[in-house]
Amino acid sequence: WLWFAGMVLTGIWMLTGNCKQKRKIKALPDSRDAALLAELEAVKVLVGVDNKVRIRIKEGAETTFLTRMRGQYVIALENGFSEEEQRQVLAHELTHLVHGDLWKNFVAAAVLAAFWWNPVIWLAFRRFRRDMEIYCDYDAARLTGDRKAYATTLVRAAAGTERFLLGTT
Repeated sequence: WLWFAGMVLTGIWMLTGNCKQKRKIKALPDSRDAALLAELEAVKVLVGVDNKVRIRIKEGAETTFLTRMRGQYVIALENGFSEEEQRQVLAHELTHLVHGDLWKNFVAAAVLAAFWWNPVIWLAFRRFRRDMEIYCDYDAARLTGDRKAYATTLVRAAAGTERFLLGTT
């Protein structure tokens, strides 16, 4: 019973964080910036995202990430990025989509909830998330072509964003 209670509490903890984040995203305005939306379409082609995939951009988020809401993908985008930085951030988030990282995160979270009592699983979960980000960074830097500019954008975007939310990258 203790194991089951821990699993349920861990699952509730993750779902609560996810619900709070989705509520915040719903309150954000959809991007109406024609240049940004055109850049999204260009980056979709660059990364290899199917043209039929629906993606919205919500502006003004606390941190940038990809999630799925109401049958479509949503990129929550921080304000203050230059046009080139936006391209790099979009490439990173769309690379998560191409790699299937939202589903992988969901499976990893389910394993974490089931084995909540094992510290090795918590360490493996953190390592998995870190490796997933490194893999996306590698691909996005390769696709955008300017590794130094990508690294600068990465440091700027990653500052202070080290928490996990279920259903996001």
